Amino acid sequence: MSSDVPFGVVFGELVRRYRRAKKLTQETLAAEVLGSSDRKGDISRLENGKVRQPQLFTVRRLAEYLDISSADIDELCGLARELEVLRQECGTLAASLGHVNTLKRRQLQAIAIQFEIENALTLPEQKLRKLIQSKSEEYRAYRDQIDLIDERSVQSSNLKYAASNAAEELDLVEVERLCLIAHSLELELAEETAELRIRNALLRNRVQQAFQIISATAASFSSVDSLGRERKWRELGKLLFFHGTRYGGDAHVLLEGVLPTCLDFPVEEDRSLWGNLQNNLGLVLSYNGSRLGGKVGQDRMLRAISAFEAALEAFSVEGYRDDWSRAQNNLGNAYWGIAARAWDPQMPNSLLLAIDAYEAALEVRNFETHPEEWSRTQTNLGISLLLHGSRVDESARKNFYMRSIQAFTDALRVRTREATPELWAETQIHLSRAETKLSEQQEKHYQKTLVRRAIGRQKCALRVLRSRQEPILYGLGQSALGETLNHYFILLSENKREARLLEAKTVLIESQTRITVDDYPTMWAKINEQLSVVQLRNCVYFDPSQREKNREIGIKYAKKALSIFLKETMPFDHNRVMDILRDLKNAPLKR
Repeated sequence: MSSDVPFGVVFGELVRRYRRAKKLTQETLAAEVLGSSDRKGDISRLENGKVRQPQLFTVRRLAEYLDISSADIDELCGLARELEVLRQECGTLAASLGHVNTLKRRQLQAIAIQFEIENALTLPEQKLRKLIQSKSEEYRAYRDQIDLIDERSVQSSNLKYAASNAAEELDLVEVERLCLIAHSLELELAEETAELRIRNALLRNRVQQAFQIISATAASFSSVDSLGRERKWRELGKLLFFHGTRYGGDAHVLLEGVLPTCLDFPVEEDRSLWGNLQNNLGLVLSYNGSRLGGKVGQDRMLRAISAFEAALEAFSVEGYRDDWSRAQNNLGNAYWGIAARAWDPQMPNSLLLAIDAYEAALEVRNFETHPEEWSRTQTNLGISLLLHGSRVDESARKNFYMRSIQAFTDALRVRTREATPELWAETQIHLSRAETKLSEQQEKHYQKTLVRRAIGRQKCALRVLRSRQEPILYGLGQSALGETLNHYFILLSENKREARLLEAKTVLIESQTRITVDDYPTMWAKINEQLSVVQLRNCVYFDPSQREKNREIGIKYAKKALSIFLKETMPFDHNRVMDILRDLKNAPLKR
């Protein structure tokens, strides 16, 4: 292909992007611009780059109707040229996916458009690079699937050739045997081809198309197996679930609608299938509940708990220990979700129920036989113990913090810096938070030891995350470091306090470039809470002439936190920030 990319390829991509942004169907666009909805195929051919030189009249009509500017066309033409540069440098575009960490922003944008990633031209570079890395992983699985289909096709052809030779010898028994094997292979090939189409649709973020392919594939299996539809939704629905978990969108909403229809059979007919479908339904409801928040989100979480409990009932018989432990871990996550995101007066013990579920899972998951699952559950347990410790009476906190530290320490037996650097850094951040909280329950001389240890962990974790280009985890680590430095302030002599407070403010403000209110509202609110504490200390301890300015800034930070920490849904966090706000308004003169 020459470096001059056909105009129609570029324009077709713009038409697709703008049509989707306006939520128009191809039929509607064809009717409005081309005069008939029957010309939907012409729009489809244009969007898929099949019309290399569209007519000028058509270009003008589409550009006017969709508000496509000449600047937009010029921008996309430039990105198309970037693709040609990548082809020349790497040989193929697929080969360029092995160099995502070194690609320039314009090259990332060009590849993002190939994958039909929304807002490719406006996403921050770090987020865009992370998305392309995820798409690269998906693409490798997609290529492996293509190679597998090629192998199946060759096997099927060889069997048919052998059957033909057997027929020449009138060996009809051998013909039947070979045809039976070939037929089985062709069924597998049909299923694998459907999976390939699903992966292709998801690579391009076409969730609705993937959903329709799964629906058709699952329905086709009901004629050969009474539970064929249900089995296919269990297997192929996972592709949709993981895509939705990674990229958001409507995948989980679609799954929430279809999975309950797959449970209309007695558990005794297929205990494993029924239990796994319940578990999958619980995962979907948990995800949707966490995204929705509020009363609607709470209802989803409660339904998720019911689904996990049903799965546990199915797996309670002998032979399903691994399935049972997985459902227990997921049940713990659902209870934690209720406790962490909102407070339900009908379930005040959600965290204790989460802790019970994780500890039950650990009766099956152990370091020797299930190291990865064991470490994941230990981490979940540590997070729940840490949060519960912050909510109980002062006299009971130390016990929960110490148990939390033990859980994180155990998890680090598997999550080592050498084997899993990102997980190691994330767990170190959690452990440092627990040590900071425990320090509040200790004598002053030991407080300093724990806090210094926590700061050391956090800075070491941040160095690893920076080198691994993990912007979100890096932001979480910065917020943890800012919180610990805030606590360290009260343990320092006066001549060292101001420098530490400035360091806390710097890392907290920088963390907000990575932790946004849209993507991580709770963590964003916690960062603003910590920034309000910084401003409160500036009011109390430093430069009285700046007290009013610091007070006003602190109040703004506190109000931002309160916009997420609502009294009705997150009373613990709300009350804590209200105390800070009250102190800001009544800040005394310098001590």
